Formats: sequence, C-alpha cells, structure tokens
Amino acid sequence: MMAHANQTWLRLDQLENAIDSLEMVRHFLISLHGHIRWKWATIALHQALYGFAVCATKPTDSSWALKKPDDPESQLVDIWTALKRARDPTWMPRYDWVPLVTSPAEDEAIERIVTEFRNEFEHFRPKAWAIEVSGMPELFQDVLRVIRHLALDSNTVTYVDDELRDRVSHEIILLDEQLVKDASA
Repeated sequence: MMAHANQTWLRLDQLENAIDSLEMVRHFLISLHGHIRWKWATIALHQALYGFAVCATKPTDSSWALKKPDDPESQLVDIWTALKRARDPTWMPRYDWVPLVTSPAEDEAIERIVTEFRNEFEHFRPKAWAIEVSGMPELFQDVLRVIRHLALDSNTVTYVDDELRDRVSHEIILLDEQLVKDASA
C-alpha cells in the first residue's frame, strides 16, 4: 500500500477521550438549537462520566479498568463498576487518593442520566417519547460535580502536563456557567 505524503492521524487515549466528551457536552448545549440538544449532551455527559471514572480507577496500570485485571484480553468495566471502584480504597492504593462520595441527589442524577436517558437514546426503540427538559440543567450539574471530583479532586487522574488539567478545569467552569444559564432560561 502506498503511503500518502500528508497522512493525518487521530490519536486518543482514555484521558483525551474523556476530555473530548466533556467538551462535547457544552458544544451540544450551545451549538444545537431546540430541545434535541439535551439528547446529544446527555450522551456526551455519560461518556465523560464513564471516561473519567475509568481514568480514576487506572492511575498507573490500565488493566485496573478491566473486568479481569489479570487478563489483558478482558473487557472494560461498565460504568457502574468504574464508579464503584472510584469509591473503594482497595482500588486506589495511593496515599493521597480522595475516594468518590456522592450525595443522594448525585446518585439519582447519575441513575437517570445513564439508565433513563442515555440508554434510551443509544438504544432507541420505536415509540413516541416526550421528555421534560426543564430539569436537565440540575441533573447535569449533579453529574458534573461527580465528574469534577473524578477528574480534578480525587488525585487519581494522571495529567502529563498542566495544560490538560487546566483544560478540564476550564471546561467544567464553562459548562457549569452554561447550565446555570439554561436553568434560568
């Protein structure tokens, strides 16, 4: 096969994927018109939550994010397992690790975003479905607090440079501001 002179590559790792998903939440909220924006923002929010939960459970060894850490061919854990591990000190042996602790409101928001909305959007069955979107900003804010902890406050996500960490911090601030704006609209 002949190589092209101007080859371009998409390079991803788990952290870049999580950051991109976080940025897409706000992108969908400000770029799409009408209430359909909540569908795409929900899918991206789920991906960001899942991505940062996986990043938080694999501080040095990516096998920690697998169902069977001793089997390199094992599948990635599901979102619920990743969040459970982020709460469990046995999965985070670092001395400065801050485990994930969620409020009942955050637990409910995660459950609704993942199960009630994201799963239904991703695996949409033929039906008519009306969703009240007026409560979405609050749900998103609850999930965003969990993402903030996983990404910035848990001391488990390894950033290769300050620029990536600053990018996450900045995006969380902007997204929170957008959600406050959406809640008051």
